[in-house]
Amino acid sequence: MMRTLIKHSEKKTSKLQAEVDKLEKSIDVMNLKDAIKRNYEILDKVMNEYQISLRDKKLLKIKRDEIDYREGRIYTFARKYDNLKTPVAS
Repeated sequence: MMRTLIKHSEKKTSKLQAEVDKLEKSIDVMNLKDAIKRNYEILDKVMNEYQISLRDKKLLKIKRDEIDYREGRIYTFARKYDNLKTPVAS
């Protein structure tokens, strides 16, 4: 009788442990999916900000470091252009 009770309790314990393991895995998967989603959102936001700042820096560099080959001069400051696209110091 005692052996039967021990075997029965071991079966129940193993079944319950299997259920607990299954729930833990599903919780880990849910948390992992949420974490991955959050990480992608953060990565997208950071990359967008980086791309915008990179684009702005490139535009600024283009404006500041153009060379006037006709006159043999290098402009290292921002300047305005007239309608003919010739550099005019600002």
